[in-house]
Amino acid sequence: MKHHRHQSLASAAICCLLASAILLWGSPVALAEETEDAKTTIQELNDQLSDLRAQQQAIEEQISQTQSQKAQELANKRALASQLDIAPTVMDLLNLPQPKGFFGHSLFDQQEQRSIFDVKEDYVAVSTEGGTRVLPLNSSKAQDREIIDLIRTFWTEE
Repeated sequence: MKHHRHQSLASAAICCLLASAILLWGSPVALAEETEDAKTTIQELNDQLSDLRAQQQAIEEQISQTQSQKAQELANKRALASQLDIAPTVMDLLNLPQPKGFFGHSLFDQQEQRSIFDVKEDYVAVSTEGGTRVLPLNSSKAQDREIIDLIRTFWTEE
């Protein structure tokens, strides 16, 4: 009889524990269903992540191809350029907007007319798409003086 009472107490304790577990965590069947739902959700998220990675790779390949095409266009073009054009050209390659205040222009900008001024000790070479002119700094010609005066507004002698 004593043995039977211990079994009854043990059974009652197990029932209380199971009841407490069910109250705290839900029934084993509900837990199993929630676990399966979570596994399904995780799999769906992994699938979406794989799709996003594939899209990212395709976009990166497209950008790389576009940049290669632009670089090839630039290599085939004999454009006047200066160091002022480096930042705007890089910004253009990255498809970023040009900040105000840049003096240069993207080398891919077909509409910009370029002029390069190379100031030496006693002359200035002015290069444009049409060719190069050398102007003596002491020139008395009116058309030369206009250009030389303009250049001197930016140029300071040390």
